[in-house]
Amino acid sequence: MNPRTIRHSGHRIRVPCAESVPSLDFTAFRQLHQRVYLRYALARTGSEACARRTINQTFADLSQQWQCALESPCPASVAWQLLSDAAGIHDDCLGDHGWCRFYQLLDVQHADVVVLYRHLELDVEKIATLMGANPFSVHVQLGAADTALANRPVSLSRPVSLLRALCCITE
Repeated sequence: MNPRTIRHSGHRIRVPCAESVPSLDFTAFRQLHQRVYLRYALARTGSEACARRTINQTFADLSQQWQCALESPCPASVAWQLLSDAAGIHDDCLGDHGWCRFYQLLDVQHADVVVLYRHLELDVEKIATLMGANPFSVHVQLGAADTALANRPVSLSRPVSLLRALCCITE
């Protein structure tokens, strides 16, 4: 058994686990999440090539620690952390790409929730399931992001939440 460090709800946990090859349950997990992971990675990186590299790296890393992820409190949380980390490595959008500004203004976890909710238009339950979080936590993160963004100076032609303004959502 080889211990691994994983993150769950912001905490690092050491979990003993054995190396394994991708299994049927891993393949099912990949098929279930691959499309939305790609959409997230595309929003985060701004490039289809970077998005594909991001999810390929994520699933390669996840396959290496799949048994460990299954033995963790929440496999979806392990997978999401790998995806978010991989997107950060392949994050070529350091300037003008619209959704990148959230990663310049917020911490990664809050920005991820905003992108999933506002850009990918996922509901709170789906975001919670995808990230391995509880729905209340997602609501709190969305509220905290809106508050943090509201404290940033921005000139808007009409009053609207900064979160909506940055997302280019018209009323």
